[in-house]
Amino acid sequence: MDLFSARLVPAGEGGWLARLPGAVVFVPNDGEDAREMVLACLACGGAMELLGGVGSRLADPRAAPWPPFVVIAARGAELVAVVHGPVEVVVERAADEERLYGGDDVGSWLNKVLAHVQALHAGHGAQADGPVDLREGVVRAGGFLMVPCHQAVGDPAEPRSGARTEHAGAGGRNAAAAWTSALRSAGPERPTAIDPPAPAEDATLVDPGASGLKGAEADDAPHLTPRHSHVPVLVWGVFCPRKHLNDPRTTRCRACGLPIAAGAPHVEGPRPSLGRLTWDNGEVDHLPGAALVGRDVALDGTILAGELAPLVPTGRNDSMSRVHAELRPLGWDVVVIDRGSTNGTFVWDEASRGWQRLLPGEAHVLQAGAVLAFGERTATFEPTDMPAG
Repeated sequence: MDLFSARLVPAGEGGWLARLPGAVVFVPNDGEDAREMVLACLACGGAMELLGGVGSRLADPRAAPWPPFVVIAARGAELVAVVHGPVEVVVERAADEERLYGGDDVGSWLNKVLAHVQALHAGHGAQADGPVDLREGVVRAGGFLMVPCHQAVGDPAEPRSGARTEHAGAGGRNAAAAWTSALRSAGPERPTAIDPPAPAEDATLVDPGASGLKGAEADDAPHLTPRHSHVPVLVWGVFCPRKHLNDPRTTRCRACGLPIAAGAPHVEGPRPSLGRLTWDNGEVDHLPGAALVGRDVALDGTILAGELAPLVPTGRNDSMSRVHAELRPLGWDVVVIDRGSTNGTFVWDEASRGWQRLLPGEAHVLQAGAVLAFGERTATFEPTDMPAG
């Protein structure tokens, strides 16, 4: 089941249901701790950051306990489920049914990779509220049902009020901030849905899959079609005059160099390429999408699932682990994540004039010009370059 296009049907009240890009969070009850848990999830930049943050928090014996919850996140063609405390998720497949239970104590939890899923549900039955869908945002809910987008649940209906897919003027982080503000002030007497911000008056609704270019002009924007990631990474950005999507923090287009008009409306679309790595032997590897670095990565599950592209530099790689590290987009940033390599993944720290070794699973945001070491192999990272002149 494709989590990005799946139908998510809220049911009942008494808890919270949140849908983020590539992830679903369900807390079956209310309270300050439940709202704080949802707020922490909303602050994450994507599914992988969410999984990493939740895992780190649950594994920290000093952290205050979270309430029971369910997190479902996309990882390539698979789903990852994290179930915490006394809450149950029913996983339906063609041939069987599996029940995931977090445990009788709030401190107990499980996580599992799920494949070939046909439906997921937890809490109250989804038929209670009818077949309204949550597209993005946060609603009050005591349960949920998730099914493929083509599968009907009762009679057709409009998405739930407050759920959104198309508001272009309120960029992703602005929208999350609005939901966060509403969630902080929410109480039992509040409406069941937290409305996202309305688009700015001059905002335009944009098809995230379209560049707006036709014919030969489309050749100038190949980065609008992700080439390696199994699931396109959608980001909020701004268009330059030639319809290249750019980081809202930049003032000039990284593809063509044209200035970006101040106050340009934010639009959602596939993220452009990540940049490039220049290795110690002068070899350059361009990064159209997320990649897995190592000396022999071909049989790794993320490669076989189409989630990551293989990146094996030429030259002597015997100091590099077979599967060494990942390079992934995080919004408009790029992170490097060590995969438990034997000789380590390092980032050069100019301030201390020394190498900083990353903990396995730690996501480190790369700055332009960052120097990395994968074992004894070093490489310099640069985001997509500004054109010459």
